Amino acid sequence: MTDQDTINTHSAFSLVPEEHILNGMSPVWQKRFYQALEIIFSHIHNSDMPEWKQIASQCAISAYHFHRMFSAAFNETPARYISRMHLQMAISDLFENPSLSVTDIAHSNGFSSSQALAKALKREYQCTAREIRALHHGHIEPLQSLLNKLSAPVSESRFTEQQLASDIQFSIIESDSFYLLTEQISPPGLSGVVDWHLRNNRSGQAHHIKAGSITPFFMVMSNDDQELPFSEQLLLAGKQTEQNKANTVIPAGTYLSCRVSVAAETGWLCAWNSLYQHMLKTGLEPQEGGVHFEIAHNPVAFEELLTPADLSLYLQLKS
Repeated sequence: MTDQDTINTHSAFSLVPEEHILNGMSPVWQKRFYQALEIIFSHIHNSDMPEWKQIASQCAISAYHFHRMFSAAFNETPARYISRMHLQMAISDLFENPSLSVTDIAHSNGFSSSQALAKALKREYQCTAREIRALHHGHIEPLQSLLNKLSAPVSESRFTEQQLASDIQFSIIESDSFYLLTEQISPPGLSGVVDWHLRNNRSGQAHHIKAGSITPFFMVMSNDDQELPFSEQLLLAGKQTEQNKANTVIPAGTYLSCRVSVAAETGWLCAWNSLYQHMLKTGLEPQEGGVHFEIAHNPVAFEELLTPADLSLYLQLKS
């Protein structure tokens, strides 16, 4: 399999609610609200987030109309949206980074203290930092329940990640075996992949530039590992290479595939859930002892908050 093979399969289906919301606006409002989101995400890891009235002023909108228009478009107030983004980042760090203190996570995600983060978690999601960290040693169902609470609020428009995922297009492909040079990601999870990427593939490193773009990378896991607690799963990340340089083989076989654009773990999880729902509807079965993997087509997304990740998902099917 080559990257060109996967790129030609489908264009990425967006599971980013903000993209669908902005696409439904006129150009003048689209520009203003994109600017507002840029301001929000440029301050998301700091405690100096501007008040929403200041954001409105910077986007040349009156405070009144900004609040009304934002609430109408996003189905939540600007203050609620900003709070949800802070909590989304903090919860991700609590789950993915057991070595970081709760205080450090709070400060790096815009909270003044660990107590402020604890109050927000209890108020919004009726859980504690300790309970979120415990999910790392559990299975997917409790995590899925929490991530669903973090997704965009339901409205008459079908712009939640769960609703959007029902429109993903899937394809079945036959693939020859191919080879990767990988490293084990420990602990397994998004933060570990980001750390690996920043160590090895930062876009500023010229020797990783290929044909004018950053070389895509792969994330690989055994199908059987999905039954294990997160902390026991083996996740590999790496790039395609020649056989004599490889330490990982992706076996030849039949794969169920889709290509999506996601901005958070909620969208990523919804994409995989939709893939399994498709298997239930069509009678497809995963290959025992097989693999599933993802291709990150735009690694720069792992460096920039406002850039959705363009991912191809593949799951090996029973022969």
